[in-house]
Amino acid sequence: MIGLGQRQDKLGTVLVVDDSAENIAILVNLLKTQYQVRVLKSATNICQVVAQFNELPDLILLDVLMPGIDGYEACRLLQSDPLTKDIPVIFITALADAEAEARGLTLGAVDYITKPFNPEIVKARVQTQVALRRERLKTELLLANMLPAEAILELKKSGRVTPHRFEHVTILFSDMVNFTKIASEVPVDFLMSELSEVFSAFDDIVEKRGVERIKLIGDAYMAACGIAQYVPDGVERMVNTGLDFLDYLRKRNQQSSITWDIRIGIHVGEVITGVVGEKKYQYDVFGDTVNIASRVENLCRPNHICVTGAVKNELPAGKYSIHDLGALELKGKGALRLYDVEKLIQ
Repeated sequence: MIGLGQRQDKLGTVLVVDDSAENIAILVNLLKTQYQVRVLKSATNICQVVAQFNELPDLILLDVLMPGIDGYEACRLLQSDPLTKDIPVIFITALADAEAEARGLTLGAVDYITKPFNPEIVKARVQTQVALRRERLKTELLLANMLPAEAILELKKSGRVTPHRFEHVTILFSDMVNFTKIASEVPVDFLMSELSEVFSAFDDIVEKRGVERIKLIGDAYMAACGIAQYVPDGVERMVNTGLDFLDYLRKRNQQSSITWDIRIGIHVGEVITGVVGEKKYQYDVFGDTVNIASRVENLCRPNHICVTGAVKNELPAGKYSIHDLGALELKGKGALRLYDVEKLIQ
């Protein structure tokens, strides 16, 4: 495999797969000023080779007539591999009959160019496909920030996300103490910068702990664990997530010009998930478990984690410092015994 034109200001990466040195030279010279160009002189093990790249190509230019695996078979393999199936393929070949072109397009290629070709037409079609690929990646990144992976997959397949009921999901709510007062006293740009920095750190913690952010509601952060599949240690993961939140803020507050305090509430139980809206998707989690977790957070002391008995009962015995807060009144839910989880016992 050969890599050419590897400057950082390229518009994208194009992989040329051709056994002809002459054809390779023509295409590389045509594209190298705008794109990083990679070259394969054979389609053998193409999926495995592409998987080893540091970054997947934005487009593959594929010859048809090659020894060993021909372009048609290579395209079929690329389309059947989950890692490479979304990479657009353009055939560039001497096979100029309609049947050959139809076969290539049926296999999933986005375009079919016959040799000898017009260089400007090739450049224009490459530019179009690379730009489309880049826009799709931006869209997928945006969706990944809005929806869980399972919901994105279902949305791609069917155009909708079916509501689901899950029996054992751990919900965390965190909320900043005195946020309204602080927000009225600091510049807007500074406030947004602070929120962005804190919530980005929370996102990193959530990812590390194997739980999932559901949404931000102003200064509130909601996370869940156990959606889509049962997680045996989901409760412990979420409590550790909350402890990491507190530890991060404690260290940050020591060197920050502003002090942020938070309350954290956690409950576990049954929830319903689904996507609300048709033009602006909002993935959400509903149910009594969510309502209880939110109300538990409201009763929590600043910089503490407050949990229900259902959460306490699933934590490993002797691993956490837990204090019984007694039966506290939850708005609209009556009295419920709550517990304060302070730290891991070393």
